[in-house]
Amino acid sequence: MRIYLIAGEASGDLHGAALVRALRDREPGTLVMGIGGSLLAAAGMEIRVDNRDLAVVGISEVISHARDLRRALKVVSDDLARERPDALVLIDFPDFNLMAARRAKSLGLRVVYYIPPQVWAWRKGRLRKIGRRVDRVLTIFPFEEEIYRRQGIPVTFVGHPLVDAASGRPGRVEARRSIGLSEEAAVLALLPGSRRREVELLFPVQLEAARRLGADVPGLSVVVPVAPTVDERALERMAAEAGVKARLSRAPAIDVLAASDAAVVTSGTATLEAAIAGVPFVIVYKVSGVTAALGRLLIGVENIGLVNIVAGRRVVPELLQEDASPDEIVRAVRPWLTDRASRAGMERDLDEVRRRLGPPGASARAAEAVMSIVGRLVPMEKSDERVGHA
Repeated sequence: MRIYLIAGEASGDLHGAALVRALRDREPGTLVMGIGGSLLAAAGMEIRVDNRDLAVVGISEVISHARDLRRALKVVSDDLARERPDALVLIDFPDFNLMAARRAKSLGLRVVYYIPPQVWAWRKGRLRKIGRRVDRVLTIFPFEEEIYRRQGIPVTFVGHPLVDAASGRPGRVEARRSIGLSEEAAVLALLPGSRRREVELLFPVQLEAARRLGADVPGLSVVVPVAPTVDERALERMAAEAGVKARLSRAPAIDVLAASDAAVVTSGTATLEAAIAGVPFVIVYKVSGVTAALGRLLIGVENIGLVNIVAGRRVVPELLQEDASPDEIVRAVRPWLTDRASRAGMERDLDEVRRRLGPPGASARAAEAVMSIVGRLVPMEKSDERVGHA
C-alpha cells in the first residue's frame, strides 16, 4: 500500500504519525511519503517537504509565505503524478490541502480527509469543494458528522486521536519526576503555539503573566513544552529578556500539562490536550488587526476554543486580542495556583469534555477507513460507520 500524506502543522504531524503507525500495524509494507515533520519522519514517513517551512497563521503571514507554499504544492503535484499512490490522506491545513485534493482527483486518485476544515466555524463554502474532491471525510468531533452527512459527503466519526495519545501517559507524580519538577511546587505551563507568528505575539504576554504570578506564588515553576516546529533558542531568548526562569521541555505537551496545576494555552489543538490532561487553563490568542477584523465578520461561532465548542458552553476562559493581556491572564490563573477548591469545578467540566471526544482507538479506526477506501478492507458503506463499530 502506498499512501501520500500531507500534515502541514505540528498537530497534524502528531496525528499523522499515529495514523502511519496504525497503518503499518495492519499492513507492515505500507510506504508513506509526503509533507510532515519530525514525528512523521520518526514514524517512518519519507519527508518530501518539511512542514516547519509551511506553518503560518493569519492573512498577512500567508502572503509572505506564498512562495514556500507554491513550491511545496509543486512538489506535491509532481509526486502525485509520478508516484500515483493508492490514496492521498489530508490532515487539516485546509487551503493547501484542498488544492492538493483537486490535483489528486484530476489524476483519478482516491482522497481521504482526516481532521477536515472547521466548516462549522467559518467558510462553509469549503463543503462544496470537499464534496467534489474528497472520497471520504474522517471527523474527530462528534457534531461534525451530521454536517457532512447533510451535504451527502461520505463521512465517519472516528473519535479524537489525542485520546489515544493520552492513554497510558504518566500521571501527575510520574510526569513531574520525568520533567524534573518538585512534587510540592506550584507548576504553571505556558504553551505559546506551534507557529512562529503565534510565538512572537503570545509568548511575551504569557511570560509577563508568569513573572507577575511568580511574585504572588512562592516557588512557582514555569514549564514550556517546545513544539517541534518552534526554535527552542528563540524561546530561551524571550524568557531571558522577560526575566522568567522557564524550564523548556521536549517532553510531550500532554505530559507537561499533566504535571501542571494551571496552564496558559494558545488556542488550537493544545487546548484539547489540556482538557484531556484535566488541568485548569485559560485560552489566549492574538492575530494581526486585519485578520482579527475579518475574523469577526466571518467566524460563525460564539466560542473559538475547541474545548468550549465540544462542551457546547463556556467552560474555559477565552482571552482574545486586547484581552490576551498579562493582567487578564493573572486574574484568571491565580486562583488555580493558590486554591485547590477553585480548580475542582473546571476539572469536572473538563472530564465531561474528555468523554465527548470518544473512546480510545481513533487512529486505528482512521487507518481502517483509509484501508477500506483503497480496497484493503470491507468498504465503509457496507459496515457500521460510527465510533465503537468501525
